Amino acid sequence: MTWTASKNESDISKYHSYDSNQDYVIDRSELSKAINDYYAGKLSFKDISQIIDYWQLGSEGYC
Repeated sequence: MTWTASKNESDISKYHSYDSNQDYVIDRSELSKAINDYYAGKLSFKDISQIIDYWQLGSEGYC
């Protein structure tokens, strides 16, 4: 799973798989689930790093 932060209109319809409420923002609970998946071996370091980057964007969102 690879995601690229972008404000491109074509990305607007795509939600990140960890964005459970589909608001284009990774919140604390969504980040927590991703971290748990990382420790369970379900996510690579690159993937969890990208999700953390999205979380740090806050209200700007990833799209």
